[in-house]
Amino acid sequence: MLIGYSDITALHVAIFQKTGLISFHGPVAASEFTEYTVDHFQKVVMQPQANFMIKPAKENLESEETNFHPKTIVAGKAMGKLMGGNLSLLASLVGTDFTPNFKNKIVFIEDIGEKPYRIDRMLTQLRQGTNLREAKGIALGIFADCEAKEGDNSLTLMETLTDRLGDLNIPVVYGLSFGHIANQMTLPIGGEVEINTADFSIKLSAMAVT
Repeated sequence: MLIGYSDITALHVAIFQKTGLISFHGPVAASEFTEYTVDHFQKVVMQPQANFMIKPAKENLESEETNFHPKTIVAGKAMGKLMGGNLSLLASLVGTDFTPNFKNKIVFIEDIGEKPYRIDRMLTQLRQGTNLREAKGIALGIFADCEAKEGDNSLTLMETLTDRLGDLNIPVVYGLSFGHIANQMTLPIGGEVEINTADFSIKLSAMAVT
């Protein structure tokens, strides 16, 4: 079983594109194994159950940092197989033999330390270099340290995400509990899921392991 996030995105995408095998976007050995992180790892990987509902961590909802709070960009529900990971890695794969295939997928994306103008560029690259427009829905994690500096002549993070993704006519939700954060979901790449912007949830429609 392969599990990890951030740079591991390149392995996740390549393995699924070439083999169809499911791997897991989740904590690595150096992660902070909070109660939320451990609980969701166990329920997805060790004690799997169909129709398992994953919602944002309570700690994130109560955080004073507003970028930890979930927001709906385009309302709705959508179903499909999960594909995605770290935005910088996804953009770097465009034009290679491992270009992500987003058709009919639920695309999940996160990043850290990238200012809005860079996020704009990378999302534009995905729009132009992949079939992102054919995705079923988009789930965005926590974009940590991705706001413009005070006084910068820049769009905000949320304005950038809305501008680049809000016109795709598919459900788009921000602030789910994955990314470079303490409380992490474990997500099966290639697994069948449903996202619902009304309650900021991801439902795993089937068990990813048996």
